Amino acid sequence: MMNTVQPLKDAPEPDIKNADDGFGGYYDESDPVLGRYVPRKQSGLVIARIAGSFFYVKNTITVSDLADALIGSEDVHAVAVVDEGRRVEGVVIRRELFDLLGKPFGRDLYTHKTVSSVMTRADSFRAGENIFVVSEEISPRLTLPVVTDYVLLTDDGRFAGIFSTRDMLIYLSEITRKDIQLARRLQMSMVKEELYETSERFSVIGSSAMAKGVGGDYYAFKRQDADNWFFTVCDVSGKGMAASLVTSIIGGMLSIYDFSAGTRHFVIKLNEYIYTTFESERFVTGVFAAFNARTGDINLIDAGHSYLYLYRDGRMTRINTRDDNVPLGVRSEFLPKGAKFTMRKGDLAVFLTDGVLEQTNPAGEEYGISRLAAVIEKYRAKGLKRIKDEILAAVGVHRA
Repeated sequence: MMNTVQPLKDAPEPDIKNADDGFGGYYDESDPVLGRYVPRKQSGLVIARIAGSFFYVKNTITVSDLADALIGSEDVHAVAVVDEGRRVEGVVIRRELFDLLGKPFGRDLYTHKTVSSVMTRADSFRAGENIFVVSEEISPRLTLPVVTDYVLLTDDGRFAGIFSTRDMLIYLSEITRKDIQLARRLQMSMVKEELYETSERFSVIGSSAMAKGVGGDYYAFKRQDADNWFFTVCDVSGKGMAASLVTSIIGGMLSIYDFSAGTRHFVIKLNEYIYTTFESERFVTGVFAAFNARTGDINLIDAGHSYLYLYRDGRMTRINTRDDNVPLGVRSEFLPKGAKFTMRKGDLAVFLTDGVLEQTNPAGEEYGISRLAAVIEKYRAKGLKRIKDEILAAVGVHRA
């Protein structure tokens, strides 16, 4: 909980010479001007772990003595002003102090005054408070262009450090970076760089080339029995952690779903969960296809995706689906309409996300379906793995 620092006048004075604070830290006053609080090693998510300064100065020290001490300690950006009991009265910001002394007659006016004359009041937190509770309380100031400093106090109200909004932003950005790395590892475990299956009747390959962060592209195929397979390619709206969370949901539901109830039932249940969980803030376009390897029949549901193509007899054509289906997560009730087509020997069905066709070159031209068809035509006889590699390479060259 945040408080404005107020000196405690009536509390008993402790023994102050290199005294222990009662919590494992101690006060080092070997320097005649700058004292330093030496904390114990912090564990857990306490706010004290992000403190950027532990220096303090007694309220009897002169401005000139503090300025001289700071000149020799360039890494000290702020110091607390304390009384004899090390109870905080305010804060002196290094930059503000030297700006003040640099004004005309600044040193003449302040040099012999005590540091109390140049300190500013500062809000305070107990050093053991939770970082995320504190970050929520100061969140309005985290977006401001100016840096705000806060004082940390021991449980009995003595000085325990200073942290700033900059310290908080650095900590939160590091947490975010680590979370993104973890999310990326998890997503890569679900969305493989390559999956490949082959049999006497057909072959299928899937591939994902992730950006540096995490995103919402997802693909999977699952064998149901000797003849029947399920394929899906999805694209979650937006990027980042929220999008990767949705892909995790899709992957989790797919891994445990019993497809004896049919693809349509799976899509309806997936829509219900996404809509209820994200309340229309995230939606998913996707194609969900049931494939019978014996007959070549593909029954599919196109949920606002439409990046479905068939390469047949040297021509690339778009597979006609019911494009009036809305994406998943947009409406509470989703009653999808399906489409069907039959694969022939030599056919190649291609399901994509916009990350392939809408890649632009420096001139702003999209990669497009014609370039994709040209790659497939050129390498059709080389097999699916070669086609996949050449498509990714061609998209990379186009984008460069």
